[in-house]
Amino acid sequence: QSDARTTALMMPGVGMLQDFGVWDDLAEKATAMKTLRIVDATGRLLRAPTVDFRASEAGEEQFGYNIPNLALNRVLREAVENNGTIEVIDAMASAIAFNENNATATLSNGTQVEAKLVVGADGVQSLVRNAAEIGERNWAYPQTAVVTAFDHEKPHGGVSTEFHTVDGPFTQVPLQGNRSS
Repeated sequence: QSDARTTALMMPGVGMLQDFGVWDDLAEKATAMKTLRIVDATGRLLRAPTVDFRASEAGEEQFGYNIPNLALNRVLREAVENNGTIEVIDAMASAIAFNENNATATLSNGTQVEAKLVVGADGVQSLVRNAAEIGERNWAYPQTAVVTAFDHEKPHGGVSTEFHTVDGPFTQVPLQGNRSS
């Protein structure tokens, strides 16, 4: 399976993975982000200078790690499968109803699930947000996202670089070896 996407996790997220007991399975695939570089590449007459934020200046070894999604998703999936307190139901929510004490989700397979907490991480047309009557604001970005991983001749040194251009951001995040995403 080919998937060049990665996830850059800052140290609080890494700490959570450590608490879950899955970090050791990810550490060898993760690449430390020791410096965060911001570059104003707008070409405008007045531009901000390039700035490097070093984790060492904050008394830390790194700000976080960049992890290939294939590795991260595999480790998280295995952790869920090996946890007897998590039930995975392979069905989409088709309706959500709230009452004073809990929420009831009706699933596409007809099953109903009750819970005291519902997390609405279901996208722009959120069924959960609509059921909870939470408003929204929308706007469009005239941009296209391109995700890739590439080799380069010089070492990245753990530097994650964010270029701000007139057409939008371009971010280069370190991977193992002389590779970046």
